[in-house]
Amino acid sequence: MNPQDPTEPQHFINRELSLLEFNFRVLAQARDEAVPLLERLKFLCISSSNLDEFFEIRVAGIKQLEELGAAQRSPDGQSIEEQLAAIHERTLTLVANQYSTLHEHLLPELERAGVHVLQPPQWDEVFRDFSSDRDSGAVAQFGHSTSHFMSSKPAFTAWRQAPST
Repeated sequence: MNPQDPTEPQHFINRELSLLEFNFRVLAQARDEAVPLLERLKFLCISSSNLDEFFEIRVAGIKQLEELGAAQRSPDGQSIEEQLAAIHERTLTLVANQYSTLHEHLLPELERAGVHVLQPPQWDEVFRDFSSDRDSGAVAQFGHSTSHFMSSKPAFTAWRQAPST
């Protein structure tokens, strides 16, 4: 290896690991108290959505190469197995940080701000209340997201406006 040769692996950054690091920076915005609370929640959602897409596209491509028995190395010199192991380790940390950000920071702050996040078992009762209380300014939505870029999990959003005084 010639350290002066710009094509040598030590001069490259692994693009998959770089994308994971980008998601850590996005997630850092979700923890930044200088950022408005709902914007912080959006940053958490963006990092989660990015991670989903990362696995659907990038990791799936690497796994496909592995299944085909490819022996190629990434420009930074890592084998497929080394890349997958590094992705696994960084992803474990990223997901733990996402959960920590949600449960230890954002949900408590949302609750203090009067935004209540309900668990699915509570949805039926709340949806029924909102549906029967349309005249009070309540708005409810319930359904499944079908967009490729959105979760296919059920979604329920409800707003109740404070009564006019």
